[in-house]
Amino acid sequence: MLIWGSVQYAQRPRCILEGGESENGTSDNKCCLGAVDDGCISGGGADHDTVTGAIASHQPPRSLAPRSYTMHKKIDELPAVLTSFAYREEYFPELEGMLATVRRHHPTWHLVTGKGPVSGVNGAAFEVESPQRNCRWTLPVPFELDGSVNDWMRIVWMKAWWMAQVWDQFGSLGSIPINRVIWLDADARLNGPLDILLEPEKEVVAGVWGGAEGTEDDHMLSGFLVLQGSKAGVVESIINEWSTRCLALIRNPPPPPDPRATWHWGGGDQEVLTTVLSEMKRLQFTLCKLMDYDKYCGEADHETGLPKQGALIDQWQMSRRVRKPHKKWPPPEWARYGKS
Repeated sequence: MLIWGSVQYAQRPRCILEGGESENGTSDNKCCLGAVDDGCISGGGADHDTVTGAIASHQPPRSLAPRSYTMHKKIDELPAVLTSFAYREEYFPELEGMLATVRRHHPTWHLVTGKGPVSGVNGAAFEVESPQRNCRWTLPVPFELDGSVNDWMRIVWMKAWWMAQVWDQFGSLGSIPINRVIWLDADARLNGPLDILLEPEKEVVAGVWGGAEGTEDDHMLSGFLVLQGSKAGVVESIINEWSTRCLALIRNPPPPPDPRATWHWGGGDQEVLTTVLSEMKRLQFTLCKLMDYDKYCGEADHETGLPKQGALIDQWQMSRRVRKPHKKWPPPEWARYGKS
């Protein structure tokens, strides 16, 4: 039995359920709350896609009344740990700007943050701040920047290892009954409280999905992630596998692309995570695909420097410095929102 809620729909839904594949028609909707095992939906009328097993597509019956989601809670009503890091000094003000918006909209959440590199320490090290204690973490593999595009890739691959550390050491900070860790890129900004709905005891991976099935953007985006689960549960195994694979890439990165080639993004931490999720799709967890890209990944206009209208999360994309190293980006904090 599928249950359909009062959520804005667009395009065709894809809901991965336990069992075999089936196709039951098409629709102008994009919202599937996985059978009786749904774990995550997006609030505020946002499009989403929830996945919990093998693929099946369904059209919601128009005659059904909206369901009251008594099992779900808005994420801003739940205790959580939000984490991020800044590696290299140019990211430090980005991190502080992001944290200011989190404190404004989620004042009760616990923050675990890191800054690196650490002077006098070989390899990649971070000074870590948390409400519980401050400490230092050092990446367990060699880390040498060489000035190539792989410098950027090495830094983003560190995200998976970082998330594994936070999950293990701070995931239940403040006696949270289940680990609930949220990643937000240092160059992101919140324009309001996050509004996705979770079943608080489910194993859940939630994030923005890049594009339509079968396109090169058909993968998870990792600028905003919600990871929820029990210790030694399925989500923890996903995080650990993600970390292991990204550490292997840091240790032995592929050759950097020809600088004359057309820019093509790929092979970063988010593509690795997508592969891990696909390989583990038979396990019991909910994959919540947030399909409203402009709402949850609002790319600022690269020409005007203005934020995306209507975005809940602004993404100022420091990655653009890799693609266009001679362009000054991002704008100063005061200029982004018209503040003097």
